[in-house]
Amino acid sequence: MGSTLTEGRKLFTLKAISALFVLSITVFLIGQSNHTAVKIFTIPIQNVANQFMKSKAGGVLRQEKLAILPNKTGAEESNGPEHTISRNAFALFLTPPHGAGKETDDINDDYYFVATRMLVYQLLYDPSTRTNNSYPVVILATQNVAQTKLERLRNDGADIRVVGRLALNWGKTRKAWQDVLTKLRLFQLTEFDKVLFLDSDTLLTRPMDGIFDDPAARLAKNKGATAEEDAPEDEGAQPKEYIFAGNAGAGRFNHTTTWPPIKGRHLNAGCMVFRPSEELYEYYLRITSLKDRFNGRFPEQSLWAYAHRRDGNMPWKQMGYMWNINKVTWSDVEHGVASLHVKWWSNMIDPRLKDLAMRIRGRMEGFWEGKESHKIIE
Repeated sequence: MGSTLTEGRKLFTLKAISALFVLSITVFLIGQSNHTAVKIFTIPIQNVANQFMKSKAGGVLRQEKLAILPNKTGAEESNGPEHTISRNAFALFLTPPHGAGKETDDINDDYYFVATRMLVYQLLYDPSTRTNNSYPVVILATQNVAQTKLERLRNDGADIRVVGRLALNWGKTRKAWQDVLTKLRLFQLTEFDKVLFLDSDTLLTRPMDGIFDDPAARLAKNKGATAEEDAPEDEGAQPKEYIFAGNAGAGRFNHTTTWPPIKGRHLNAGCMVFRPSEELYEYYLRITSLKDRFNGRFPEQSLWAYAHRRDGNMPWKQMGYMWNINKVTWSDVEHGVASLHVKWWSNMIDPRLKDLAMRIRGRMEGFWEGKESHKIIE
């Protein structure tokens, strides 16, 4: 954890291929510890103006073209833990509060940012919940997130990937959800075999490493049905194999006396394990171009629910019910559910949940205050 970052290098390469272009930004972060290590990540931002991206209905995906997190320079220290090379990763998503135009530099009043810090702390450092396998935490952030917040998360040990936004040109959604389609870029994290995505408004009660071995998170084959309802021609070719383990919402808060909770059939996108795939990412993009193919009010969740519909060629699989729950009650904590999808800063059914969140926040802040004050003394 005492690694030192030397001067970062930026390499920009722009290639024009016919009328389409691909902008790839490769950032070299050179860290020095007992052994010199070079960490490289590339953010591909692809022009999607291909034959599938315009439908007769006129739906066209909007993409921001340029996105990058400026490197640190000079002899600055990273507080993050050292990670071995991992084929699995945890992933989070961060955007400004309530969409563009609401961002500030205040790192304490943005509840989603604070929740993101808490989740990074729980995944990497908290003895009761941290990874036992040194799995990294990757955060996808839209480029309108304040630089101070990105630097704070980077100092907290997260691997920051700043990406261009994705948005629909059709359908209406709430302002708070106007950036969520950008989560599709999670599927571009192809350096990993499996990724666990968690919404930032999640509290952990125990480590999440075992979720990668859940039966639902195994590689599955496309069923290969060719009927129009199974493989619409305007969506193009479907991937031949995939991983998509999800979780159905609990539906109501009435499961305090019913255990295990009765699961619905509708996918909740707040917790899922998947295999990153450029082929699957491109498939999703083609679907977004087809107006009203899915419910645009809930952009990413409805898209995934459609692409991985239970009666389709690539159905999503239900993960074990002890990994995650929404509509959280204190009974879920007592039963040992591993992750709780709960907006702890708002009104909730049980104040003990907020108390739990405040204890986690207190441990997180105390951890970093102690660590950073110790560094100053040294």
